Amino acid sequence: MLSMVSPNTGSISGGTSVLLTGANFSDVMTVKFGNNNATSVTIISPFQARAVSPAGNSVGIVNVSVITAFGTGVRPGAFEYL
Repeated sequence: MLSMVSPNTGSISGGTSVLLTGANFSDVMTVKFGNNNATSVTIISPFQARAVSPAGNSVGIVNVSVITAFGTGVRPGAFEYL
């Protein structure tokens, strides 16, 4: 369900606009960077969405998760807070 995250790095303070590519993206969608919800999510198409990264808990690599009515897609180690 989630195949690409671009860019894959961003500031620990959050605010990075990230393009997500995958499938089954819908209006009812949550994006998580590690355990934190994205500050905003915009659906572009059923295959692409844009999310703004939240502030991170610490510098390092986190999973990115997309949660929709169709299920949860996780991309392990997909984003790095700098």
